Amino acid sequence: MRADAIALFGKVERASYFERVAPELHVERPPPWPEPSVVDPSAARETLAVDGWFSVDSVLRDDEVAALANAIERLEADHVPALFVFAYDEAWLAVERIRRAVAAIIDAPCAVVADVWAWRIAPTKGARGWVPHRGTYVDNRVGGKPSLINAWIALSDVTVETACMHVLPASRDPNFGGDLRSTHHNALDALALPARPGNLLGWSSNLLHWGGAMSPTASRARLSLSVTLSCSAAVDALAQDAQPTLRERLDLIADLADAYGYLETSAFDATREWARVTRTTRALGSRR
Repeated sequence: MRADAIALFGKVERASYFERVAPELHVERPPPWPEPSVVDPSAARETLAVDGWFSVDSVLRDDEVAALANAIERLEADHVPALFVFAYDEAWLAVERIRRAVAAIIDAPCAVVADVWAWRIAPTKGARGWVPHRGTYVDNRVGGKPSLINAWIALSDVTVETACMHVLPASRDPNFGGDLRSTHHNALDALALPARPGNLLGWSSNLLHWGGAMSPTASRARLSLSVTLSCSAAVDALAQDAQPTLRERLDLIADLADAYGYLETSAFDATREWARVTRTTRALGSRR
């Protein structure tokens, strides 16, 4: 086992590590977060119905954003990927805030799927988000509405210069509702989606989307979280009656690192090895 993966084990398997890295956050001791102001979802509903995406301002407050962003920066500085921010209660409180906002836009119950991620894209030459892809490759519409939503929230000021998200609007995508395996598109049809800290973007999981590239003049990292939400009982969802335990969070992080780690840079390789060992240990029923 490589040395950096062993070092990762020594850190992330202990709640005390996360508490030391971000003492203002919590692990299995969730604090109450005030409810955000209610946002009129009508504009978001319109763009979702026509083009498969939406945007909502101020789903998280500035202090909530700052706490999560600072935790990601400290984790990354200690060679622990941003994804491990989901060890914290506040990350799951943010997920719940996102779920409620999306439910209001869809005007239907939504549940959190075991599919989350966190990014810190450094302001360096060649750094960029994930390549053009779709979240699912089977038409997910039920009654004209998407049954799976990818929701993405900015934890920094995200601009075209700092690798903002891009989508191919459904009305410009000849493959939307057709050959969803195709990622071919006309670059002129793409839409850049800058976002302020705390703003929420979302799109049908069938929509072609990708992260942009860092400009050579960029001076700040891009920080963000994402979560997939099911608006259909046909998709397995996480239990909503309680926050997951740290062990459950680490197991989920391992599953996701194993599934999506190939989309990251080589700096993520130690996490992929940690994930494989964690998953194997779980499968064998052996825990320390």
